Amino acid sequence: MCAAIDFPGTQNLGPGNGCRQQAGVAERDVRRRYGCRVVGARNRLGRIRQTRATDVTQPRQIDGKKGAQPVVSGDGVSRLLFPHGGTLAIPRMQDRHAWAVRLHRNGNRHATVQATAEKRNGRHVRTHNIPVLLVFAGDFAASRSNVVRLTPPGGCLDSRAMAFKQFDRVPNHYAGAVIQRIKDFRQDMGKRSLAPTVLTVGELEVLVPRHFGFCFGVERAIHMAFSALERHPERQINLLSEIIHNPLVNDDLEQRGIRFIHDSDGQRRIEESEIRAEDVVLIPAFGTTLEIEQSLQRSGIDTTTQEFREHFDTTCPFVSKVWDRGEELGQEGYTIVIHGKFRHEETQATHSHTKEHGKTLVVLDRDEAQQVADFIAGKMSLEDFHEHFSGKWSEGFDPETDLQRVAVVNQTTMLAEETKQVARILRDALSSRFGESDLAHHFADTNDTLCYATNWNQNATKALLDAEPDLAVIVGGYNSSNTSHLVEICAQVMPSFLISSADELLSRERIRHFDLHKKESVESQNWLPEQMPVRIAITSGASCPDVLMNAVFERIADFCGYDAQDIAVGLDRLALHEPLAVG
Repeated sequence: MCAAIDFPGTQNLGPGNGCRQQAGVAERDVRRRYGCRVVGARNRLGRIRQTRATDVTQPRQIDGKKGAQPVVSGDGVSRLLFPHGGTLAIPRMQDRHAWAVRLHRNGNRHATVQATAEKRNGRHVRTHNIPVLLVFAGDFAASRSNVVRLTPPGGCLDSRAMAFKQFDRVPNHYAGAVIQRIKDFRQDMGKRSLAPTVLTVGELEVLVPRHFGFCFGVERAIHMAFSALERHPERQINLLSEIIHNPLVNDDLEQRGIRFIHDSDGQRRIEESEIRAEDVVLIPAFGTTLEIEQSLQRSGIDTTTQEFREHFDTTCPFVSKVWDRGEELGQEGYTIVIHGKFRHEETQATHSHTKEHGKTLVVLDRDEAQQVADFIAGKMSLEDFHEHFSGKWSEGFDPETDLQRVAVVNQTTMLAEETKQVARILRDALSSRFGESDLAHHFADTNDTLCYATNWNQNATKALLDAEPDLAVIVGGYNSSNTSHLVEICAQVMPSFLISSADELLSRERIRHFDLHKKESVESQNWLPEQMPVRIAITSGASCPDVLMNAVFERIADFCGYDAQDIAVGLDRLALHEPLAVG
């Protein structure tokens, strides 16, 4: 048997799930007893948000050293968080040995997540880059039989356990056999490496990045939509708009009877009067505006109930995290600069939620950030500023006074590196105007709002470039922001083609793809090199089902003269790309 270190079950500080402040739970009590801050803000709909859950577990001493504080929260699932720096110190833990963090409910193992040690400053630690370490369905009440167990290496470790296993309503037909083999390979080999996977089929070499496809928020949203279909067959189910930016998934839901209240351009298709109080309405993964929530209230849909938030609000937790941070900083007097596309659903939602608590301004890119910086530095007139940004700020915004204290958050699908550059441009402008010594008062650090999945996918795509592919094929929806940024990364160094499915691969000579600059589909000739061998990078956006990427690979292999048997041989020889040694 394996020795284990146990953390006790959660202490319930109030009735119900933990992500919402509950009756009888005073903020001062939470802060005094557990040292964690509960930030609550009531908006116009009476909804309360928090940056920390109110259900917490007491820290446990491990060999005399203080461990992390797991936190269990609601939203329809429970999460085990390590909030204090995201680090769990484990003395004498050996480098690169795998540990498992397991939830035991009523004496039975309920879920497992693998952890791997790093050595930092002479101590062996496990750093979690995302706030969600362990996710499981239902409540995790305090009980002697309910423990979180940290298990050392050995035969009891399930190396294939994944945090997304609870999303069991995501249809199997979204998976692809070839892509799944690659994912299984990465679970066994090179989990911590960003080196791409190499699938060699004859003289065709395909490079697949370490991270691609469905992210946590997308998979969760799809799971919730299909769960609603299963649980409420007698009720009309509506979606505010596309649940994610992928036509296959949205068409699938529409064919199953789900109605879309707005189209992809935001135009209303179903009026308020056509929605009944007994209907189900799903909020998409991007979230929605407070104004649209008020419209639902007028139709008899109460979006403030616990049932609605847990089962029908599919807003990605990392999007709502941005809202929470924006609300907190707005209340502290900062103007929230949102790095995003002004018409994008997520940016509209973030703008709506944050403007309730402070002033907001939306900037698209580095150029617009520089224009804001020029105004702060006195290099741009008020008239020019109005000409550039009119309509992209909240009511009552005064650039002369409201740009003296700034915090930057982003639309989570934007280029993470560009968000950092936007923040740096504004930080430097404020530093030049007010001085470095007083900068903390004028500029707030918001790096903690960047979405881990977006960052991982973008960094993994950048790692593809080191392998020097001949071309890249990116699969995803044409209105998918995160997918378009993957195209931009690849297009820096090689011909790159954004396609929605294998149907766009017309022949070995012809491809129909989306041109990001023209914003329309175009056809290109001689896209696939005639001379073999050829090296192709294939990836997909966070809203793209694996089955689409799978079909693209199979069609390219067919164009090169290879069949299923050849692919099977290649899958048995999967490898990580190893850079050539220099010198």
